Amino acid sequence: MTVPPKYAVPEFERRWLVANMSSVPGPLGDARLIEDRYIAGTRLRLRRVTDAQGGVTTKLGKKYPAEAGGFEWIVNVYLDAAEYALLVGLPARRSLKRRYSMESGSLDVYVQPQADLWIFEAERATEAQIRAYQPPQFVGREITGDPHLTGFAIASSGSPAALLQRDS
Repeated sequence: MTVPPKYAVPEFERRWLVANMSSVPGPLGDARLIEDRYIAGTRLRLRRVTDAQGGVTTKLGKKYPAEAGGFEWIVNVYLDAAEYALLVGLPARRSLKRRYSMESGSLDVYVQPQADLWIFEAERATEAQIRAYQPPQFVGREITGDPHLTGFAIASSGSPAALLQRDS
């Protein structure tokens, strides 16, 4: 393992496409609304999370390229409203999604750039735990590490459906 960037922590995560929302067991319950803004020319992500009760959390994050083991290093700084307001004006690619917490992970239902993309993700505390994780029956193709289906790529594409057709 390389020396991690100062203050960064490893993120042990896997992701899958969900082709058919009707196969997802329900009801889904309350969702958090997540707006991501990928700041132009950087690896920075400005995130605004609104919970079901209207509470808002904002943060600035940076993900570092994946290690050979498949995980990324990530660092986050939580922002107050004035700091967020200052940074939200920077040029950025934007995505908007609803995140539903589930027993073993979370389901992201994209609203923008296009509302026909559903991704299930699981995060665990260690590399061994995430490698051993067995996803639920309703997921499809694993997209962990697919550079065409990262949050940045989705926000930049304008058309997630076109990204998915590329692999068909």
